[in-house]
Amino acid sequence: MKVIASLIGFFAAMSDASGDRLLLQTQQTPATVTPAPVYAYVPPALPSTPVTELNCVIAAGQPGSCAGTVQQPQSIGWRFKANCDGEASCAGATLNIFYPASNKLWEMEGMWFSGINAAADAVINVGNYNPGLRVEIKHIECSEAGSCYNTKFN
Repeated sequence: MKVIASLIGFFAAMSDASGDRLLLQTQQTPATVTPAPVYAYVPPALPSTPVTELNCVIAAGQPGSCAGTVQQPQSIGWRFKANCDGEASCAGATLNIFYPASNKLWEMEGMWFSGINAAADAVINVGNYNPGLRVEIKHIECSEAGSCYNTKFN
């Protein structure tokens, strides 16, 4: 009986000591995942007042130049003017000037290309989507060397 009591005591002591010998495991908190923000598409607002001028006056190669870009002003206003008077400021650009079917305007003041190579290799598209109304372009001027070199008017 003493042997059994000794063995029970021995195992009891070992079970208490074995609690200290467990693998050390750290409690890890689950990583919190921050959901990506959801952005709703907001279409660009059209100008509340009609656009009456497109001014491309910054020389090619400078920030903000119209050269090599597509320019398409929205809400064309009465007697619209397009000005490209920086050096190569509209070179290689596409200028889209479209009058919508709801258009009641019929007169475009004109286009001035007054910088050296201002509109070289540019494409100028003027579209009228109102079949009952003609659009009259009063003035097109190419006043400097190469200002309208290889420019296409459609």
